[in-house]
Amino acid sequence: MGVIINNQIPGLDGKIVNNLQPDQIAKLLVQVGRGAVLVNNKVVPFDEVPGYRSRWDQDSGEIVRLLMTDWSFEDLFPTAMLGDVGFGNGAPRGCFNRTLPHQHPKKKFLYAMECRETDARGAYQMTDGLIAFRDFVNNLDGKAIFEVIYRRPPWAVLNDVDLGKQVQNDGDTPTYEFGRWIVPDGAFTDEAYTLPGNALRWAQGGQLIPEPLTKQRQIEERRYLWHWVHDEAVKDLFDTTLPQVVGRVNATAFDGCAPGTLLCRPPVKSKLRSTPGGNPVRDVEFIMLRRMDSTWNQFFRRTSNKFEDVLLNAQAGPLPQGQDAPYFSADFGQLFKVGN
Repeated sequence: MGVIINNQIPGLDGKIVNNLQPDQIAKLLVQVGRGAVLVNNKVVPFDEVPGYRSRWDQDSGEIVRLLMTDWSFEDLFPTAMLGDVGFGNGAPRGCFNRTLPHQHPKKKFLYAMECRETDARGAYQMTDGLIAFRDFVNNLDGKAIFEVIYRRPPWAVLNDVDLGKQVQNDGDTPTYEFGRWIVPDGAFTDEAYTLPGNALRWAQGGQLIPEPLTKQRQIEERRYLWHWVHDEAVKDLFDTTLPQVVGRVNATAFDGCAPGTLLCRPPVKSKLRSTPGGNPVRDVEFIMLRRMDSTWNQFFRRTSNKFEDVLLNAQAGPLPQGQDAPYFSADFGQLFKVGN
């Protein structure tokens, strides 16, 4: 049975829906026990059929549902479940936006991560070289059945309003999305630095050591994997933004790190792939190095026995702020830009 028959929704006691908006129709479907998701302002209805199962262990878990939709929505259903990434005029502020994956109705921390078409119901016919299914007896759509697997994603799933509250303390459409679709990772390593001559003395005898000596100190390598980024945004990132950020340090606090302590290394982008809706996307992994005991523009000073700020020796006069030290500074938030 289709979602709307003669301007009525099955199960709503003949309620007329011809004057309702798609989001209102979707809410009404949910009220009568059906599922519904909006995709490109279209209502994609579905019903659950027997086959529900789950698997859990101490490291992970998943829930599998069998969902049935009308055949006319067969092409849109994977997008309704897995979400999408749009770009252009339909996206906020002219850049790109996201359609969130479907959330499990009870276990809210689980989202649709896989969607497989497993069966079809009805008599098949060929249309324009493609198979289609239809209930010819009742002159209705056939059915497509999908296996949808829900898991906890490794990144945060937030809508624009919640993300805006997180990054801007308001519900406005955010200009960057550091709070979602990013998988943080990292490890600690060390680096060698040179202490100048006469910075140390021998413990026995007290004589100064004139030779420069090498010392190890701990640094942190931080990695941020940005998932499912529209390729047009990736092109803008690599062509326009990265030349102004790579090799520079954070001008302001970023992810809990004090200004000047993070150094942006060249990022890596994945191979091009497509969302179920056909949009081109990539993953982008940013690599940053954090100094734990100083900024990148501090060097060890023998006379004070500590790290101190240094500036470039500008013969022609003062340099602009942020470009007056060995490592220039930049706004790291623009790396994760979604709007203008």
